Amino acid sequence: MKKKITLIILIIAALILGSIIGKNVDGVETLKWLGYSKSLSMQPSDFDLPVIKFTFGFDLSINIAQIIMTVIAVIAYPKVLKLLNA
Repeated sequence: MKKKITLIILIIAALILGSIIGKNVDGVETLKWLGYSKSLSMQPSDFDLPVIKFTFGFDLSINIAQIIMTVIAVIAYPKVLKLLNA
């Protein structure tokens, strides 16, 4: 369980850090490509049943910096586990 939580925390941290990097490299010409992103979204849909009403929709946007940081996090995962167990 501890291993799974560690991996999830590393991936979430990598996604947040990648997002920050991607948003802040717009002014740097040579690093602009890190901010390139694609979005996938679905408009909210309502499911109205007699007892309950559901609204479902999502919006996913990921940039190159987030992908790179996630790969780094997965590669660093075994080393982080060794540090935590030491």
